[in-house]
Amino acid sequence: LVAGMQGLTLSSFARAGKVGEMFPQLAQKRTDDGEKTMKGSIVYYDGQFDDARLNVALACTAAHAGATIVNHTRVVKLHKDGERVVGVRARDMLTGNEFDVYAKTIIN
Repeated sequence: LVAGMQGLTLSSFARAGKVGEMFPQLAQKRTDDGEKTMKGSIVYYDGQFDDARLNVALACTAAHAGATIVNHTRVVKLHKDGERVVGVRARDMLTGNEFDVYAKTIIN
C-alpha cells in the first residue's frame, strides 16, 4: 500500500551461483581446502514511504489531543532542574519570537 502502484516483490531464495553473478565480491569459498561454503542468499526488497504525510498525521492527532504544534523552530536554551532537562527556550525561525516549552519527558 505504501509503495503506490509499484508494489514490492516478495522475498526469495537465490542459489549460490546467482548470488555470485549478482555480487562477485562475496567469497563463494571460505575453507582452506577450497570447499564451496556458500549455499545461497535471501533476496528481499525494502520499501519507503513519504514520511511527511506521517508527520502531518501525527501533528494533527497531537493537536486533536490538545497539543500545541509548532514548525520552523530552533532550541536556543535548555531549562534544567538540576541535571534533568525539563523544557526548552525555542525560537520561531520565521518571526524571531522566542517562547518556553516545558514537558514531563524530553526526547533528544
